Amino acid sequence: MFAVDSLQKRLLVVEDNDVQRHATMELLKLPGYFVMAANSGEEALQYIDKKIDLVVIDFNMGALTGGD
Repeated sequence: MFAVDSLQKRLLVVEDNDVQRHATMELLKLPGYFVMAANSGEEALQYIDKKIDLVVIDFNMGALTGGD
């Protein structure tokens, strides 16, 4: 599915604002992180079985928020 170096850290950005999500992803890619994205808490749940080292999440989203 994804070609990732086994030592490369995997980050998931969960943000419902397209501009914020894209900007955050681009900043996190600069140091060489492998960055995945979800535009909602519900979509982020699709990554629950993936190896993720860090989740960067918007706390104030729709139905399923960062606090949930």
